[in-house]
Amino acid sequence: MAAKESISGLWGFINMNGEWVISPQFLDAKSFNSDGQAVVGIGTGEEYSNDDYESYPIFEYKVINELGEIIHDFPGGRMYLYYGNKALAVFDEPGY
Repeated sequence: MAAKESISGLWGFINMNGEWVISPQFLDAKSFNSDGQAVVGIGTGEEYSNDDYESYPIFEYKVINELGEIIHDFPGGRMYLYYGNKALAVFDEPGY
């Protein structure tokens, strides 16, 4: 399966025929690895506002399996979408 962005701007996963296997629901997604795991960004419902009063959604990264089930969390790891393609990672937990 490959990660693909939908026209709504959300990410999901398609099969080799281009059919949605996991519907678009993520703010970010990376394709599945050989172990059947993929990293996805899930919205927290919070927003980050920069000095120009522009707001960007905050999301947390998770690892999902090929059924779309969350199998691993990154405690304290949050990503702020900032100025389009640039991002600032904030990790609140020691050791990250």
